[in-house]
Amino acid sequence: MLEISLIKASEVRIRLEERYKRILSASIEGFWMLDMEGNILQANEAYCKMSGYTQEELTHMNVRDIDAIETPEETKRRLMTIEEIGCVRFESKHRCKGGRIMDVDVSVNFIKQDNIMFSFIRDITSRKQMEEAIRQQNLNLQKKVEEEVAKNRERDQLVYEQSRHLSMGELLVNISHHWRQPLCGVSLSVQDIKDAYLHNELDGQYLNKNIEIAMSELKSLSDTIDNFRNFYIHDKEQKEFNISDEINKADALIEGYVKERDIVINKDLDTTLTTRGYPNEFAQVILNILTNAKDSFERMDLPDGIIKIKLYKDGGTGRKIITIMNNGGEVAEDIISKVFDPYFTTKDKTRGTGMGLYMAKVIIEKNMNGTIAMRNSDGWCELRIEL
Repeated sequence: MLEISLIKASEVRIRLEERYKRILSASIEGFWMLDMEGNILQANEAYCKMSGYTQEELTHMNVRDIDAIETPEETKRRLMTIEEIGCVRFESKHRCKGGRIMDVDVSVNFIKQDNIMFSFIRDITSRKQMEEAIRQQNLNLQKKVEEEVAKNRERDQLVYEQSRHLSMGELLVNISHHWRQPLCGVSLSVQDIKDAYLHNELDGQYLNKNIEIAMSELKSLSDTIDNFRNFYIHDKEQKEFNISDEINKADALIEGYVKERDIVINKDLDTTLTTRGYPNEFAQVILNILTNAKDSFERMDLPDGIIKIKLYKDGGTGRKIITIMNNGGEVAEDIISKVFDPYFTTKDKTRGTGMGLYMAKVIIEKNMNGTIAMRNSDGWCELRIEL
């Protein structure tokens, strides 16, 4: 009986080989015929060329001898999956004769009636190498981009520091105007005390009155110093801050100058509005814009300069809007698109470097995700910030 069974099994194998012989020889892709144990029953010439094995060698091998990725347990589970669902496609790596490893795309179909599997195998080594080369190139490009971003960040920081130093010079000029009146007041109080003493008019009431005047003026000086100091403290982290407070801070720093020149600053501020960012940087933006406005008044020799500052919330978009207008004349249309460029200035080179509005743009757009733009409006110049 055993001999008869072996003969019948041999006949079945021969019939199967004949049935699929045409497919094997015609396929330009690698082709295997396997039993459910993973033994290779037949392989075509295309796979032999791919792998370097002969057909005779392959028919004495199991898929576990070829696959370079899966463990025997994983291969067993995959065979069971193929038997269960009937087909599967996956990528793997095959060991070739001589030790070379090739990447392959494998498509397996289970023929239930014959209890056999067909496996189409395509060599994708070149594609994988190309993908890896592209991946490495992308990594290199990403690295270069990150390096350039870091360089630009350093450059922007340097430009920002330069701008702050230039603003400091402007502030010192403004502070000198702030201090002139308080210092005169203190000087007059001291002189009055001396005169009263010389004329025997000095009493407690007179002394207290002049001391109060002097102390008030000294407090004004102290407040100016505090504003100046706070303005130049570096914000280490972004935080929620009141927008009108920072506008008022910038206004206070230029207040002495504008009063001396009879410049009027009208403010219409919604004091409830807040935003997230670096408050000192934002205050510098406002100060740069105000400084540009007063420079326009000087350039035009305008005796009645007016600056209008408005802060409100747009009902449609919900964005916070700051508009700063001045009557120092419109900006020429051929240069209005350049005013935010670095180093662009219409001032004398000894007085301006063109960094103020550039840094305002960097701070608003990069650090606060906002927008800043300039336009002319009936003889006025308007800067508009949206946050």
